[in-house]
Amino acid sequence: MGKRYWLILLISMFAVSFACVRAADDPPKPEADAPQAEGKAEESKPEETKKDEAKKAAAKKQDALQRAMQKLAVERRLAQRRNAVERAVLKEDWDKALAGLDQIIDDKEIEKDDLIQAMFDKFIVLAEEKRDGAKACRVAKKLAELAKDNSNMLNELSWTILDTENLKNRDLDAALALAELANQATQGQSGEILDTLARAYYEKDDFDRAVEVQTQAVKKLGADVETADDVQQEVRATLEKYKARQAEKRKAGQARK
Repeated sequence: MGKRYWLILLISMFAVSFACVRAADDPPKPEADAPQAEGKAEESKPEETKKDEAKKAAAKKQDALQRAMQKLAVERRLAQRRNAVERAVLKEDWDKALAGLDQIIDDKEIEKDDLIQAMFDKFIVLAEEKRDGAKACRVAKKLAELAKDNSNMLNELSWTILDTENLKNRDLDAALALAELANQATQGQSGEILDTLARAYYEKDDFDRAVEVQTQAVKKLGADVETADDVQQEVRATLEKYKARQAEKRKAGQARK
């Protein structure tokens, strides 16, 4: 069961924070007056020691400022590239959007969350706009390594592979593996993920497992008071569909004997 919650291609990142730079530039706050004994100890330090300590303090502040400036440069670069991707998406220029996303993905200085987001956006463009299942699934496999504990993302990847119409080179093994990872991450407690996993078994013609898992999905979603009635009806109808195919397969198997 898919839940389109993630695609943020059209969310712009125009406002880049300058707080880190200002924090680095701010002079340290004066400390409270030290006890007289400490003051005397400070006065008693050799002049060379005082100079060394001052140099170390200045170097430390300079390093902090450089790190802040570097971080700001990365944020600006990321924002510019996201804006370029956004413009390409608005024009439905998917090749240009993919090129922009690759620039973000190839940037070794971006944060892990930004990398994951860019890879997910690339997956969606490849699957839902380009209908290129082979390339989309390759991206999905890499994402699974980076976000193996993110059950919602794993579920969305699997469902997109399973449910996108006219997807070429649909990799059902990848979809099943992703759904299994998502189910493991939730310890089998998510009805929506169980529904996806059952669909993966169904698409691979494993109707016995599909019925078994979909039955669990019906129970989980039925026990969830927040699950809408139409969703519960849908998963129950899906279970009946799987049972029908299971019966057909068993009947065909008996006929061949």
